[in-house]
Amino acid sequence: MSKRQEYPRMTTQPVQVVYPWIRTPDFRFDKTGVYSLTWRMSEEDAQPLIKELRLNLKTYLDEMRAKGEISKNFALSWPYKPEKNDKEEETGFVYFRAKQAALITDAKGQTYSKKIQVYDSKAQLLADIPPIYAGSKVKVNFSVIPWFKADKAGVTLRLIAVQILELAPGFDSNPFSDESADDPQPAAEGDSMPFGA
Repeated sequence: MSKRQEYPRMTTQPVQVVYPWIRTPDFRFDKTGVYSLTWRMSEEDAQPLIKELRLNLKTYLDEMRAKGEISKNFALSWPYKPEKNDKEEETGFVYFRAKQAALITDAKGQTYSKKIQVYDSKAQLLADIPPIYAGSKVKVNFSVIPWFKADKAGVTLRLIAVQILELAPGFDSNPFSDESADDPQPAAEGDSMPFGA
């Protein structure tokens, strides 16, 4: 039996969520569903992670060349890109994206479902995952998977777990604070009541 491939795992520092698909899979571009998380980091904070990803791919490609499996030039694909404003100017921030297929088919042809593990700020696994909106602060745990295919090589970040540090309010959150102390008092007996009970 062949040995299962082990990939290095990494955990980010606290980062800002941009596009979260954590509670349920995204079926828009894949009928079997994909979990994903895009987050945002400053260029300075992103450099150590970028360096690790580039080193990981270089090591993988060097091993492939040593085996004689690669002999030509190819394009590189990375799981990050610079953030740009409306004028296509770089803002000094970087987007990263990690993903995980909702359904996995193993070497024996058996299919099983995957879910993303979500933890609270005390590192306790959550049975009920709250809505995670853009702007939330999290840590992201993922595997780093290098790959080569035809005329392209790259790195995929396979999403494994998320730790929620701070939740941002969503569009459906209550925009009002408790103002009960200023509520009108019930009408005194004899006062007019324009509405029925």
